[in-house]
Amino acid sequence: MKYMLISIIMIAGVVMGNTFTVSARNRMELIKSLESCVTGIVNAMTMRGMTLTRALSEAGDTGQDASVIFYRCSLIMKENPGIEAQRAATEAFHIEKPEGADKEFIEKTAQFIGTISRAGTANQIDEAAAVFKASLYEMAEETKEIRMKRAKAARNLCLFSGIAIGIILI
Repeated sequence: MKYMLISIIMIAGVVMGNTFTVSARNRMELIKSLESCVTGIVNAMTMRGMTLTRALSEAGDTGQDASVIFYRCSLIMKENPGIEAQRAATEAFHIEKPEGADKEFIEKTAQFIGTISRAGTANQIDEAAAVFKASLYEMAEETKEIRMKRAKAARNLCLFSGIAIGIILI
């Protein structure tokens, strides 16, 4: 009976500790992937003169976590030529919601796509990308803080599990 209780406590501690840190790690990977895709979209539009739909489609071919969103957004825009780019991005997130994307993340990404769709010059696209990357940096910093707090909570959980096991064995 003791050993069964000890194993349950240990397994629960490992599962809870892993759950605490995995979601923050997935969000960081998504942010890095998104930043890379945004750079590709901006370069495609400003340097090579691509349309937004084509740039989003090309960003969707990179194989990154966020690329699925941009590819889906380009498909929605191709299927519905009159749709606003910001609305298409929001719909793409609802169809292909990646792990780690919350409401703020979706809104800022959709707003960025909407802003570059209305941009008239390459300079406006670059400015929109700079603003969006700054917000991504802020989200990354928040995620790092959350991850550190969760890692500390997981460490404390393991410590208390060890103490509980020690008490049970005595």
